[in-house]
Amino acid sequence: MSESQVEYVFTFSNGKKKKFHYSFNDNPFEIIQKPIDNPPEWIKLEFNQCDNCSLDSDKNIYCPQAANILPLIITFDKVVSYEPVHLEVRTNHRTISQDTTVARGVSSLMGLVIATCGCPATRFFIPMGRFHLPLASHEETLFRAAATFLLNQYFLKKDGHQSGVELDGLLKVYQEIQRVNQSMLQRLRTAVQTDSAVNALILLDVYAKFALIDIDECLDEIRYLFEPFLQTYQ
Repeated sequence: MSESQVEYVFTFSNGKKKKFHYSFNDNPFEIIQKPIDNPPEWIKLEFNQCDNCSLDSDKNIYCPQAANILPLIITFDKVVSYEPVHLEVRTNHRTISQDTTVARGVSSLMGLVIATCGCPATRFFIPMGRFHLPLASHEETLFRAAATFLLNQYFLKKDGHQSGVELDGLLKVYQEIQRVNQSMLQRLRTAVQTDSAVNALILLDVYAKFALIDIDECLDEIRYLFEPFLQTYQ
């Protein structure tokens, strides 16, 4: 398996398996999308298009996020979100496995797909997609998002742009992604029969909402990890 591939394998209690294999371009790190047969109306860009979408429907027939999560919707449309599954995520570097639920497993995969689908509003998350951490906890997601933001600021400064370590910019990122999530939820509610995909996206949106409460307060939760180093400056 090359460096730019990820595979999710869902094993249900009856032994049936569902596999999702993704290949990625190197630069930008985005999913190589497969052709869509008989595309449904709800994946068209103009169908409940996000109010902050910068794409032109004359040049983009389909919403990149909707088009890339379509296989997940088709697969899990008739599966309840709380159904137990054994999830195995394979890359060329490692294999991660865990007993979980459909909603959590699909939410984790959606996080990868949404970050790398080519949506302009989710480009911030491309590095997190490249260094994908399946089934990440809230604390892990917070750490990775903050680190991604600060590295973005570093590269902006190195390229001669204005930058800073204040986290207002990260707050704006999550404000924008929450708008995208809400629009996508509206799309999905017209397309699905059960709650699996909707609940999976809601789990992702919970992280966005949590970050909007108070990013500084959220980061204080993990400050203890840095105290041994910070004490050297006291």
